[in-house]
Amino acid sequence: MAELEPRDIWKIVEEQAREDEALEAQMREVASMSDAALDEELRQAGVDVAEVEKRTRALHASSKGAPKVERRPAPRVVEKRPWRRPVVLWLVAATAAVAGGLAYSALHEAPPPAPAPAPTPSTPRAPPVQPGPPDLVAATDMRHRAAVAYDAGHLSECLSLLDQARDRDPAGDAAPEVKQLRAKVMRAFDDKPDAGR
Repeated sequence: MAELEPRDIWKIVEEQAREDEALEAQMREVASMSDAALDEELRQAGVDVAEVEKRTRALHASSKGAPKVERRPAPRVVEKRPWRRPVVLWLVAATAAVAGGLAYSALHEAPPPAPAPAPTPSTPRAPPVQPGPPDLVAATDMRHRAAVAYDAGHLSECLSLLDQARDRDPAGDAAPEVKQLRAKVMRAFDDKPDAGR
């Protein structure tokens, strides 16, 4: 399995930093929201705020061992609900932890595979080698750069990057967006024989 080049590691770290900054901005936005705005945001996301509040209060009461109190009409003054923001912030933090785990797994190699048994006469050749995580990361980066090159009108560079990515990750070349990009490049070459050259 090929090791990641320092520039590839740096790109992954930069991408993770951008994702972390975006996540922090979302966390600050959620923390600055009023209770009414937070309620509206949750409603738009399909959350039944009244049901969540009811269940949370029931859970809170049962966790303290307090007897259940008979429900009374709500007072006219709107109460502050301090539990909402921490719950939302906890969900955002959990998302950040998952993103960090994905970045960690992308930066660290998997343990080497167990040695293959000695070939027998009935197995004349070894199975094809599947691309490892560094090859997949590099192929994904090349496909992204190919899309940028296409948008900039550099058709030859785009096609070259797509071919290099296919060499590293043949299965990824079958992805619909890759097929679509390759087809657009080929159509552009057909329309303008010296386009991008």
